[in-house]
Amino acid sequence: MHPIEIAVALACQGVFPALAGVHPLSLTVFISTWLVWLVEDHCGSDSVWWSQWHWVPFQWGGGSAPHAVHHAPFTTRNYAFVFGFWDHLFGTFVDPDAFHAAEGRRAVGKGE
Repeated sequence: MHPIEIAVALACQGVFPALAGVHPLSLTVFISTWLVWLVEDHCGSDSVWWSQWHWVPFQWGGGSAPHAVHHAPFTTRNYAFVFGFWDHLFGTFVDPDAFHAAEGRRAVGKGE
């Protein structure tokens, strides 16, 4: 990540809410939940029961498999982090299985 991107992310997720007077417990719950979802999105496995990919309907959740497409070289797909419906809405969603099949490999997190 670029240092400016890190600074903006930290400001939006912590500094601005704290300056706006958000209750410390609310801020703690938000940041904790956000971190869990960040780790889940980058862990490389969608096989855990609490993965967003499983419980948000219509594949509108995030998850490692769609996020791996986002990190693939030379792709402009799957930008959404938590709610993939944004990618469906703006036409940037691609199914991870179809994308990786075209690449000749299995989708991330799709264990046997």
